[in-house]
Amino acid sequence: MDNWIYTYYQGIRNGNETAGRWVTLLYEKIVAGIESKEYFFDQSKATKAIDWIEAHCHHTEGPLAPGPLKLE
Repeated sequence: MDNWIYTYYQGIRNGNETAGRWVTLLYEKIVAGIESKEYFFDQSKATKAIDWIEAHCHHTEGPLAPGPLKLE
């Protein structure tokens, strides 16, 4: 299973993903923290959280209401 943080960060670095200055700086800090073991990322826990949110949380306003939230 891919690490979504590294995948997105690599996309920012190679130009496949568009991100603003602050998002880019944040991802640089996150990746540096993971590599230095200051932060820990568990892909299976992240996947469980995303699955729960997408199954139980819905839009309450706008054209997508009352559809489910889809995290990207």
